[in-house]
This record gives sequence, C-alpha cells and structure tokens, in this order.
Amino acid sequence: MWFTLTRRSRGFLLFTVVALGLSSLPASAAWADDEAGPANGSGATSQLQLHRLYEEAARAAERHEAYRRSAQAQTTAVRLLRAELARQRSDLRELRSDVGELARIQYRGGLLPDTLAALTRSARRDALRNLSLVHSAHHGLTASLRRVQRNTVDLTEAQQKAVAGLRLLRTLQQQQAAAKRDIQAKLRRARALQEAQARRAVTPCRDGSAPVHRDLSSLLLPVRSRDQWMLPVQSYVLSAGFGAAGSHWAHRHTGQDFAVPVGTPVHAVGAGVVVEAGCDGAFGNNIVIRHDNGYYTQYAHLSVLRVSVGQSVGPGDPIALSGNTGNSSGPHLHFEVRVTQEFGSAVDPAIWMREHGVTF
Repeated sequence: MWFTLTRRSRGFLLFTVVALGLSSLPASAAWADDEAGPANGSGATSQLQLHRLYEEAARAAERHEAYRRSAQAQTTAVRLLRAELARQRSDLRELRSDVGELARIQYRGGLLPDTLAALTRSARRDALRNLSLVHSAHHGLTASLRRVQRNTVDLTEAQQKAVAGLRLLRTLQQQQAAAKRDIQAKLRRARALQEAQARRAVTPCRDGSAPVHRDLSSLLLPVRSRDQWMLPVQSYVLSAGFGAAGSHWAHRHTGQDFAVPVGTPVHAVGAGVVVEAGCDGAFGNNIVIRHDNGYYTQYAHLSVLRVSVGQSVGPGDPIALSGNTGNSSGPHLHFEVRVTQEFGSAVDPAIWMREHGVTF
C-alpha cells in the first residue's frame, strides 16, 4: 500500500501524479464540427473567421478536459497526503507520550534512583548488572528522543507536501475554469458571426417518415440513483465517431452516432434538467440536458420529443424517439457531450462516458 512506501518514494508521489496529469495536456487539438456541412457565408473571410473561432473553442474544450483529469488525479494525491499526515501526527503524539512517560520513570523517583541506590549496596557483580540497566535505560531514552526528532522532520515534510499539493490543485481548477471561459467567449463570437450569415438549407425538422407516436411510460428502465449513468439507446450499431472526417461534415464530427431505426426510444444518460427541446437546424429535432456535474449532453435528429425545457429527468428516463430530421444521411441518434450548452464545446463522448462507468 502507499503508506508502506519509503519516505523518498512518498515524496515522489505528488510529482509523479502531477506529471502524469499534465502530460495529457494537448499541444494541439483536432477540430470537430457539427452535422451542418459547409455553410454559405457572406464571404471567404467570414468563413475563415468562423472556422478559426470553432477551432479555438475545440482546443479550449480539450484543455478543459485535460485540466479536469489532472485535477482529479491531484485530488487523489492530496487525499493520500492528508491521510499520511494524519497518521504521522497520531504516531508522533503516541511517541512523545511514551518518551515523556519513560523520562518520568527514570528521573522522578522511578528506575534511575532505585538503581543508584542498589549500586551503593550491592556486591560488585550486582553493581555491574545494575549499571548495565542504567545504561540500557539511558540508551532507550536517547533512541526514543531521536525517533521523535526524525518523526518531527517527516511531519514537517508531509505538511509542506500537502500545502504544495493543495496549491497545485487550486491552480489546475483555475486553469480549468479559465478554459471554460475561453470556450464560452469563442462561441459567443462565433454565434454572432454565424447569425450574420445565411444558413444552408437542411431537411426540415418534421420527419418525413411519419414517426410512431407511442406512450413512453412502458419504456421506463429500472429506477437508478441520480449519480448513475447509462447509454442513450439500448440497441444500436455504432456509426460515425467523434472526430471522424468526411464530406458530410464541414470539418469533423462532434459526437457519436448510434444507428437505430426511426422510433427507437432515446433515454437520458444521467440526471439533469432539459435546457433545449426543439428544432435546431442541421441537428433537426434535438434535446440538450444540463447534468448535475455541470456538463451537457445533446440528442439530435429526433422524430418525437417527450420532454420540454425546464423538466427534470433521471438516468434512463425516456425523453424522445429517434428519427432522421435535420442534416441526416439516415436514421440515427447523434449524441454529444459538451462543456457548455452551445455547439462547439463538445468533448469525446466515448472517453467521457467511460470515465463515468459506461462503454459503447
């Protein structure tokens, strides 16, 4: 276990964890875009500006996730340091108590006076034996005092490491918050620029395949606690993944596609509140949920919506039926995980869901 490591090894733990976390920070990021394909802008300059803003937002989203993972690793390191610090404090208190008791026995009417008295009365052989007892007692006390000194030094070092670990954790959290602010600023500018441009036509949100309107109450999954996570659909074939390139997208794919027939029940992956529910251009009918941990998930190309803005949902609650609306080449569910509510802040949903105990 960690507590059995040498003091030198424990000293390296904090820096090893931090190095592993910081090594994941991206030097560059792959650009990801939505389902919209090339937009019809007012000019090449506007398109380049829009492209650059979304590229920068995508890089900021990767930085945000890297800082989050590093902060999680550092939180574990700080927890271990605090546990070790508490253990060392307890050991030092017990050791000081033992040394104090030994000193009281030897110097306040205990072993030492009795032994000195015996030396004056005993024969030579007994006197030598008693002298050895006195020497042993002094040696034990000296050794105990040295252990107190060593443990005091160890405790001071552990306190310094704990303080340094907390300082680094706060720095990582500040960097994560700064990355999120950067994402939001870039996306605000991108939205303003995009509103000034004409959107290219996409398939209307009304699904031409006449989706089946069905009562979803019979599709409720077993009740789950609010901190659990699950898949958005129960039976699927994975198609386009995060970061996939192709002529169907303006740059790269921003989510994970689940190929399912029209009318497949779509479930909330976790607890949260619906913040968007309606038609969203290239995404067709879509739903966005803000989860309790501050992240957002999007469910796009839906045929039927069964929730409204402001509604609370739990893990596994049925929220919609899949469809083929918007810019879609076939029936499927487009699923995204976002740092913010807006398009452009997506992170790899496979990695994010895996960290929450769910694999595709």
